[in-house]
Amino acid sequence: AGFLFVELFVILLLRRLSQRLNHVIGQQSIELNSRNEVLEQLVQGQSLATILESIVLAIEQIDTEASCSILLLDSEGKHLIHGAAPNLPDIYNEAVGAGSCGTAAFTQSRVIVDDIQSHPYWVNYKEIASKSNLGACWSEPIIGTNNKLLGTFAIYHHQPMSPTDEALKLIESAAQLAAVVIEHKTANDEQLLLSRVFDVAREGIMVTDSLGRIITVNPMFSEITGFSRDEAIG
Repeated sequence: AGFLFVELFVILLLRRLSQRLNHVIGQQSIELNSRNEVLEQLVQGQSLATILESIVLAIEQIDTEASCSILLLDSEGKHLIHGAAPNLPDIYNEAVGAGSCGTAAFTQSRVIVDDIQSHPYWVNYKEIASKSNLGACWSEPIIGTNNKLLGTFAIYHHQPMSPTDEALKLIESAAQLAAVVIEHKTANDEQLLLSRVFDVAREGIMVTDSLGRIITVNPMFSEITGFSRDEAIG
């Protein structure tokens, strides 16, 4: 009887380990596919809002009981603004930066709130959280190069709960991916803006290398000098 009990215990243990392994493999597969999809969208020049929403939906596919959000730091670096939160109610999205996300941004460190209704960070936002059916919030700052704050990533659950090690790795991975996307898109937007300024400037502009050779000129340069861009280069 004792041997049979041990045998049954081993079978149950192996079955549980097998289920666990399948879950991990499935999660890793979703993460890999989602990361590839996000990077493909980045290459295709999709909007920042579209790509951030893809990140949020990918995490929600892995943690099917969660709702996620990405908040962005505004151009002045003072306030959090809406980035992506397709499955959070409007009443909550309108209260941008409420609760622990603002604290995560300010301290630039992870903030875990297991129970929103009893946590001091949520004193002024408990009613909004209650109406939005939010019980727990885990916030991760989105940090770019040179430790620059870019925003926050948050996972919400309807019931109070603590994150598992897997959940913490997931939120960290999502924040890192969001940082890559935000920095890339911001750099591209700045380059596009500079390009437009260069093209529409009322002054003639030429860009040279270290030896003084002309690399490029703007349209006004050609209008003023009479030399086309191709004639001026070199």
